[in-house]
Amino acid sequence: MGESDAKEKAKTAKEQAIQAKHKHPKPVIDDAAQRGVNTKDYLVTEKGIDASRITVATGTTDGLTVEDYLVPAGATFTSDVNGQLRWMKPQ
Repeated sequence: MGESDAKEKAKTAKEQAIQAKHKHPKPVIDDAAQRGVNTKDYLVTEKGIDASRITVATGTTDGLTVEDYLVPAGATFTSDVNGQLRWMKPQ
């Protein structure tokens, strides 16, 4: 789960607003998402983890960080409105 701070979020929002005015807009890269993708790449290429076992997401925590969570087989990972983590067992 990639995280970004308020300064990065403001920068991304400003870039998106600028690109929305262009006839041929360039994609705006979300720093939190890129942080998560970079971590996945590291785990796959350097640590040999199967890429299909890793899911990248962005979170709501304020900070320039990446959080990794190990989810047991058969469980799913979700985040509630407050950003607190919870486990859900399959139905």
